[in-house]
Amino acid sequence: MVSSHIEVPVFYPTYDEFKDFSAFISSIEARHAHKIGLAKIVPPKEWIACKTGYKQKRIDEKVVENPIKQEVHGKDGVYSVFNIQQPSIKLSSFQKLSASNRYAAPKAISNDLEKLEKKYWQSLTSNAPIYGADVSGSFTDENQTIWNVRNLGTILDDLVSESGTKIQGVNTPYLYFGMWKASFAWHTEDMDLYSINYLHFGAPKQWYVIPPSHGRKFEQYASSRFASLARRCPAFLRHKMTIISPALLTKESIPYGKMTQYENEFMITFPYGYHAGFNYGFNCAESTNFALERWIEYGKHSTKCTCRDDMVKISMDQFVYKYQPECYEDWCRGVNLTPHPEDIQLSKINKPVLSNSLIKKRLLTNQNSNKSDLESSPTTNDQIQYYHHEHIADERYACIFRNLAKFDKQKHLKTYQCTIPLIRAALYRAQFKMNKNQKKNSTKLLCLTAAVITKLSFSYSSAYSPIYFNGLKQSGKYRENILNGLWNYQLLNHKSEQKHFIPIMKIILMNYFNVQCVI
Repeated sequence: MVSSHIEVPVFYPTYDEFKDFSAFISSIEARHAHKIGLAKIVPPKEWIACKTGYKQKRIDEKVVENPIKQEVHGKDGVYSVFNIQQPSIKLSSFQKLSASNRYAAPKAISNDLEKLEKKYWQSLTSNAPIYGADVSGSFTDENQTIWNVRNLGTILDDLVSESGTKIQGVNTPYLYFGMWKASFAWHTEDMDLYSINYLHFGAPKQWYVIPPSHGRKFEQYASSRFASLARRCPAFLRHKMTIISPALLTKESIPYGKMTQYENEFMITFPYGYHAGFNYGFNCAESTNFALERWIEYGKHSTKCTCRDDMVKISMDQFVYKYQPECYEDWCRGVNLTPHPEDIQLSKINKPVLSNSLIKKRLLTNQNSNKSDLESSPTTNDQIQYYHHEHIADERYACIFRNLAKFDKQKHLKTYQCTIPLIRAALYRAQFKMNKNQKKNSTKLLCLTAAVITKLSFSYSSAYSPIYFNGLKQSGKYRENILNGLWNYQLLNHKSEQKHFIPIMKIILMNYFNVQCVI
């Protein structure tokens, strides 16, 4: 079993080291801080965020807009948090509310953070706290030019300077007003960006982090515990509704680190570092996102939630154009030849590794090739499978499995011939993935996938050949999921791929069905 605890680094920069924000972050990355996913920065004594102090007048004037009541449901270390919007409230009233008997931490152990942490996990589903999250504003002095959360001077500022794009809480600051048990669920930042969090005043904040190198494993585990959510949205962790206890992470051999943040301390999260936590009492933190050049590859591969309209989406075009000009032409064509930075196995061997992220890939084209399509196409079953794993867009595979069923299993799904190889390859991809994972909870899907492959049939005598999926009774929910996914898939227009798939379809017909055909 992997050790449950990894050490989160703490840095104490001098004032000179502190002056250049981007350079300092790069320097701690040179010391491998990013491999943990989280770091604490204790600023030098010369640095002051708010020279006038946090006087009562300033607190009285601030309004906490639409705080959320956090209803938590679940048991045995697996929980879902539901945020119920509340009326806006003055910060002074919020402070009094957090100190009331209903919302305050137990007085008997209020000074013992270790006992409070245990109490948090024991009482997570009772006495729903109020959290003043995502409140636009800043408590940092405007004339503070060093480590000012509202102006960090990183490449994320290109969004404003070059395109005039402002995204609340991403390249502008948010304030967070916490109370006892107010929580933030497991998530990575929008677009897998960096984040900075400064605790202005109040009670400490507890952080948990999973190293980016174990992000894939955590996603797989979370998907197994929230299977229905994962089926509806592969990027469901973007919803920030999932709480999983550290004890379960230890049981699943997923390493994690934890760190307590106090007043006048910064926390930095790194790209693709899953983190979560809670507050020990009334406090105020200020946060935003930022980016260094190292982030660009993470941004290019970041998962996107497709089931909500309010999710942050940032076009990577301008970043690729400015910082990766040699890749820009391919990027515009939809070709991304680089692996996800955390897919270490993929970078070591010349073989594709299945990724949870919907990588923005498209078919490779070779305009200078004089060979015929068939001469350059794979000729064996293994080569065909490998070819599709390497070159077909991941989002096309995902669309087969991600929607809820709306159609009966006897519904005939009409599709073009040139999509048949893609459908078949997608099913083989699912089977390959299930074989690789070797998880008990994947057995049903593995059996179903095998059944689908054997029952896939079509007529090659017409340019518009219907596909029939009948008799799939092993698992209704997966069967219907596949059927509905196929139904939605055939509605998509993939003209750019038709020319490429026709010769591949010929090979598949000859290999899998022993059929000679002319298309």
